[in-house]
Amino acid sequence: MILVKIDTAFTVLIGPVLDADGVAVTGLNASAFKLTKNGSVGDPNGSTTATHSHTGHYVYAANAGDASALGVGQISINSTTNAMSPVSFMVLTEKNYNALILGTDNLEVDLIQILGTALTETSSGYLAAAFKKLLDVATPLLTVAAVMRGTDGAFTDPSSRIDAAISSRAAPGAEMDLKDAPNATAVTAIQSGLATATNVSDLQTHGDNTWATATGFSTHDAAAVVSALETNGSKLDHLWEMTENDGGTRRLTTNSLELAPSGGLTAQQTRDAMKLAPSAGDPVAGSIDKALDNIEDDSNELQTDWEDGGRLDTLLDAASGVSGDVTTITENTLDVNSVALGTINIGGVPVSSARVIFAADADTNFASILYQTLTDGDGGFSISIPSGATYRMKAIYSGYTSPVKRITI
Repeated sequence: MILVKIDTAFTVLIGPVLDADGVAVTGLNASAFKLTKNGSVGDPNGSTTATHSHTGHYVYAANAGDASALGVGQISINSTTNAMSPVSFMVLTEKNYNALILGTDNLEVDLIQILGTALTETSSGYLAAAFKKLLDVATPLLTVAAVMRGTDGAFTDPSSRIDAAISSRAAPGAEMDLKDAPNATAVTAIQSGLATATNVSDLQTHGDNTWATATGFSTHDAAAVVSALETNGSKLDHLWEMTENDGGTRRLTTNSLELAPSGGLTAQQTRDAMKLAPSAGDPVAGSIDKALDNIEDDSNELQTDWEDGGRLDTLLDAASGVSGDVTTITENTLDVNSVALGTINIGGVPVSSARVIFAADADTNFASILYQTLTDGDGGFSISIPSGATYRMKAIYSGYTSPVKRITI
């Protein structure tokens, strides 16, 4: 018998299927077989297949539905002319299948009863619980009677737990016997003491509100404490008077904010600390007031420069019309040391201190300056240059460069 897991597909080889003459039958499918579950005969699951393998044997691929019931299942041939021995299988729970076949789990063999009594901590299970505690200790106890219910160990010899050198150990028969179990006298004394307290409120109020108050502790009740805190003229009252209601929120009054503590800086000391002028409207050198006045003066001067005809306006007007063109060149080819003359104009106005440079005609980038000079106060210049050659010339002034001009001397 094969073992299968419940609700799980499985495959098994069945057969051989033989006809009446003993010849193997090879052309059947799953519909030719019947499936029995614990004695109940039915058809295989619709997804189950049966495929011929060899000599009348079939590979029966059972769907999980064929293993839907725990217990014994059987596969048999459904024919009046063909025959096959039934194939049996056992459907197990997942846990038992995993334990027996796969080895991935354990069989459930927990001890749940002793002599028909469940292992519980209830009154009906004390025998089983006692048996558990008898064995579940490092050193097993000798008798079940020695087991103390409610603990996992027994305390049978108090002398082994108390230092034998203690001479004040209570003797048997004392009102509270510590060596043996408390006797009837001790139990009676405890019960009598508990009987004097009728309820919890007596313990809180002494029964008559006459508890003694220790030295230094207040005897006021809650109402008296509140009354003392709210007394007119108290420290708390002073703080309260400094505030007012602002839409449900307490805030300091204007008067309390204005009345600053004495001993603070005077107005003049504050001005001195901030390096302000000695008095309003009288700024002095080094004060913040003076620095602010200087900034204001400079700002006004700058605004004046921006006005039409101002210094900055004139410079911008001049810059916007820069052409850098050389307007006049006088050529002279009579001698070797001829003189080049000219005037540099910007926006039609002669410019002084303009730099005039000369390079060879082939030096288009002015990589090597041969001659140079500056214009005079009238924008004119004069420089001696060897004649008999052509030069490239341009003027540079305040970041502006004139177009290149070719001249022949």
